[in-house]
Order: sequence, then C-alpha cells, then structure tokens
Amino acid sequence: MGRFIPEGDQTGGWTNFQTDGSGGANAGELKSLICGDGNDNELQYGEDIGTNNGQVDAAYQALYDCWKDKTAQKEPWGLTLPVIDCQDGVSPNNELVGAVELNIVWMTASPISKIDNLPSNQNPGAPTEMAIPPPDTDSPSPGTWTSNDASGLNRWNSFVDQFNLRSADDTPAEWHDKSIYFLPSCTVHEPKGNTGGENYGVLARIPVLVQ
Repeated sequence: MGRFIPEGDQTGGWTNFQTDGSGGANAGELKSLICGDGNDNELQYGEDIGTNNGQVDAAYQALYDCWKDKTAQKEPWGLTLPVIDCQDGVSPNNELVGAVELNIVWMTASPISKIDNLPSNQNPGAPTEMAIPPPDTDSPSPGTWTSNDASGLNRWNSFVDQFNLRSADDTPAEWHDKSIYFLPSCTVHEPKGNTGGENYGVLARIPVLVQ
C-alpha cells in the first residue's frame, strides 16, 4: 500500500517527469498529467527527475476520480511508474533507477469512520467486487472476488485476505484515508535494449524508459 500521509520515513511521491533540474511541480501541473496519455518525454536511467512528496490534494483527487472512472471500482488499474532513489527523501529531484508495473486494486478518499457505509458516488465504502489480476498480461483473469457482507469492515478484511495486501511492516493492510492499495507485477521479463538500471518487471521495447 502507498500512503500520502507520512508515517516515519514512508510517504507517497509525485513526479512531473521533468529532467531540467527545476525541481518538483506545482499541483496544477501534476493534475494536468493525471488521466492523460502518460509521459511522452524520453527518460534515461541515472538522471534526476522532478519530484514532490506527501499530500497534493488536487492531484490526489484527480487520480481518485480517474481511477473510479476507468475501473468502476471493480477491476485492477495497471500502471507503469518510475522507480527513484529516495534514500535521502523525496523531492525536489531524485535519481531515476528503474520502472515498475503495478495494479491498483483500491483507493480511499474517506476517513476510516466511513468504512461501513454502503457504496455510493460520494463514498465508496469498502469494496464489494474486484476482478483478480491474471498471472501475466496474456492470460485471462482467474475470476472475481465478491462480498455482499453488510459490514464494511468484514468486506475489507475479506478483500485484504484475497489480494494479500500488506502494510510496510508486513501486517494485513488497514483502511486509511488517502491511500492506494496495489499489487506489483511479479512477471519476470528479460531486459531488452540498453536500458541499464534494475529489472523491475518492465519489458522495454526501445532503449529508453517507455510510457
């Protein structure tokens, strides 16, 4: 899971994909990149990209709205994201060291007190249905997880068990506001081209970071 409210040294981050050394982007610039066609700038491993850490409310709300629109909250949302060196924290610039594919299976925008609310346009409550991601991109989904339990907490616990969602300390993931719950792609790819960097499961088609 990823959170935008820091817990010690754990916090979510944002990037504008810029490599000009200007640093992190403002909320308006980040928001404009969400639900678009992805990054079309050529990126090279080892160069710094502009980053922001923590909460950017306008950008997160746009991401949340896009997730609901793309998936109807019933199927995983696959994304390819940059991996950065953040040993010294996130922002204003961090070294690009790789890329990772992951599937977002849930996002929250409401406090934990709303977990028992039934799904609605205003507050999704706990999930009731989610397609199970296939083992690789060429395989069909092995099925769909469903739960009609009246208790949102019970539905959430069943959802966490089904997808083995874990917190940073490897305990079952709890319901938190402004959090993203995701599954990394575990398909091993043989690197192609001269991309360099670590292999995080993204098959490069050309010798630069793609998409």
